[in-house]
Amino acid sequence: MEKTKITKFFTIIFTSVFTGSFFVLRAILDVVDWSNLQSLILASVVSGIVAVVITPLLTDTNNRKWGILLTSLYFIFLVVVLLFSKIDNLSNTGLSLEGVWETKESDGENFKLDFFKQDSLRLIMPPDQERIVSYKWKGEDLQIYDEEGVLLFNWNIKIDTNKFMILQGDDRLIFYKKY
Repeated sequence: MEKTKITKFFTIIFTSVFTGSFFVLRAILDVVDWSNLQSLILASVVSGIVAVVITPLLTDTNNRKWGILLTSLYFIFLVVVLLFSKIDNLSNTGLSLEGVWETKESDGENFKLDFFKQDSLRLIMPPDQERIVSYKWKGEDLQIYDEEGVLLFNWNIKIDTNKFMILQGDDRLIFYKKY
């Protein structure tokens, strides 16, 4: 009976440490330009190792203080890294691509970019061709990916509060904020 109680306690602690570590690591790795599979594998391996090391310390009454201390330090470290990575990512420009952006072509056939999610973009090209793609925006680089994760465009952009320009050599395509 005592063995079953200890095993349940061990399982609960292991699962809690693994789950907490996994989700915080996934949030940190979302900022890094790795594929989803690489981030998933790294977060799983690191979370598993941390849970294997910390769980015995938390279940042993003689070492519980060390286990609590190590767990606290580990999660504080992860949260600090997460906060600094998000702050660094946001402070690159301070501007946002959210909303609909549109060119103003003389023939009336305007191109539209609808940034409708944090990582999804709707390309609307004349005559009413629409395509949903994903994107990554880092400073002055806007990378557009198709459904399989293949890079379609790697644009150098300049952004302002109500317009942004795509620069390709000497060519410029100017988009204005619609809404």
